[in-house]
Amino acid sequence: MIRYHGRNREYEATTKRDIALVNKACDFLKDEHSVPPNWRQDLNRNMVKTEDGRWVLAPRPQVVDTHHENIEPHLEQIGILSPK
Repeated sequence: MIRYHGRNREYEATTKRDIALVNKACDFLKDEHSVPPNWRQDLNRNMVKTEDGRWVLAPRPQVVDTHHENIEPHLEQIGILSPK
């Protein structure tokens, strides 16, 4: 991915491979890259391949937690809320 080009020269990217592939079967990347270690398993540890070929964490589904409109009687029944 990044190649050494000699003394007193900067490292340069030599391919367009996704950095997430480094952690596919190991744990070499720093945490700042947000790529889980050993992610190439069942369900790829929630990693998905994008249209441009990059591997990223899949968006998490949003959980909508709804409550019953008249919850007070239920809370009283289980002893969390005292009767009025």
